[in-house]
Amino acid sequence: MLDEALAVARGIEDEWQRAIALAEIVPRLQDARKRGLLAEALAAAIEIQDEKLSDKALSEIARRLQDAHEALAVAREIQDEKLSDKALSEIARRLQDAHEALAVAQEIRDEWQRASALAKIAPRLQDAHEALAVAREIEDEGGRIVLWP
Repeated sequence: MLDEALAVARGIEDEWQRAIALAEIVPRLQDARKRGLLAEALAAAIEIQDEKLSDKALSEIARRLQDAHEALAVAREIQDEKLSDKALSEIARRLQDAHEALAVAQEIRDEWQRASALAKIAPRLQDAHEALAVAREIEDEGGRIVLWP
């Protein structure tokens, strides 16, 4: 069944549709085949001539990936700052390790997106001083308020 779906997805001429179709199949595959198909979906997304559409396809692929580390690699390929920041914010929240999530959140360029991600991560930090340091990183005072609901 998956092989049929894969054959159909590969036959789609439109790069956007092919990238999304392949991304839908990736989570259902065993690890050995997953990497190759993920690379294929990424290649289809990157082939899209319109940079905005290409970034949207990459964002959709990242959103569909269950493995946060794979999604992170895809998100870092997104050129559009807003789409990249949104993807990074979503991924930071999914990461199990709070320090790893914190590092990803610090990559987010938009102050409010970063504050929102940090607000979800700060309670997971074991050290209150560390959480306070995270709050101080936010330059906008309104953004700091997001951390302390």
